[in-house]
Amino acid sequence: MVDNGTMSGALPYATEGAGSGPYAVIIIPVLLAVSTVIIVVLIVRSVCCKRQDRVGTSVSTSYGNGKAVHGTGRESVFMSTVSGTLRSARDTLSLWEIPDGCTLKELEFLQTGRYGPICKCQLSRAGITSTVVVKTLRDSCSPPEVKEFVDWARFHASVCKHEKLVQMLFCRTQRLPLVLVLEAEDSGTSNPSQHFSEKSVYLVAKQVAEALEYLSSDHRLVHGDVAARSVLIGSGLSVRVSGLGMAFQAWQTGRVAKRRVADVPLKWQAPERITRLPLTDRSDVYDLMQSCWMWNYKDRPAFPTIIKQLKSGVDLADAKALSSHGTVDIFEYSKTAGVFP
Repeated sequence: MVDNGTMSGALPYATEGAGSGPYAVIIIPVLLAVSTVIIVVLIVRSVCCKRQDRVGTSVSTSYGNGKAVHGTGRESVFMSTVSGTLRSARDTLSLWEIPDGCTLKELEFLQTGRYGPICKCQLSRAGITSTVVVKTLRDSCSPPEVKEFVDWARFHASVCKHEKLVQMLFCRTQRLPLVLVLEAEDSGTSNPSQHFSEKSVYLVAKQVAEALEYLSSDHRLVHGDVAARSVLIGSGLSVRVSGLGMAFQAWQTGRVAKRRVADVPLKWQAPERITRLPLTDRSDVYDLMQSCWMWNYKDRPAFPTIIKQLKSGVDLADAKALSSHGTVDIFEYSKTAGVFP
């Protein structure tokens, strides 16, 4: 038998629980709906801001006679924040600053890079017009990103001096927008649908090897991302090697982060990179020719050897053309030229 006092004490709780049920059914869906709407609004706002920032930054690079289109108030505040970084760049990059009378026009957006929009445009100076690539630091950047961008300009000024590397023509580091003006290759035989002869392959590979040898011997740097996308081919099979992000990081910090290493497709990686061992200059030439497929990097040829073999390959391609007319024996020529190890 249940005590009446106990029953009377339990009844209020039972009544209160029953009464809160309808409110729970209403409140929970409302909270879920409101939170969903807030999340959707934040996502849409973020996408719109990014799109506005990209378009705004692309437009801000369209200037002439060294004058950019920017709000003076915002620019002065930002410039005062990074004045130390820009002051340190004045001595090393003053000769590279975009000169007066130099105009960038007909901007064509290509893609968004690590630092901001990358555009192709026409550089006009002293009545001469040439095609260039402009890399612009985005508006919404932090002081560390400004320093890295300025270091990127320093890297181009001090390292990228070889004729087979993409070179910096001008830069802008003393006022907004901060930009790098790089040379662009005219459209040549880089179209995959065009015929690429055996001699063409050797000629392109030889020029790539020369650029890598320069980085290794003169600056002790490894490219780290040698692939077709990093090679610009212009008219007359002139080659410029780009994609120097890993080399820049090694130049700046003395090491390459695993995150950057992971960006390279696995099929282009040498065994020591896959196994997270230190990289060497021979890690870049892993896939150039048969002798480079040695597991131990010490057994692979160095750059001077590769350049010599590629030059022999060019000569061999010429010899094959003569052989088609019956003037050269290819087997004997290959042995005497030392094309194959």
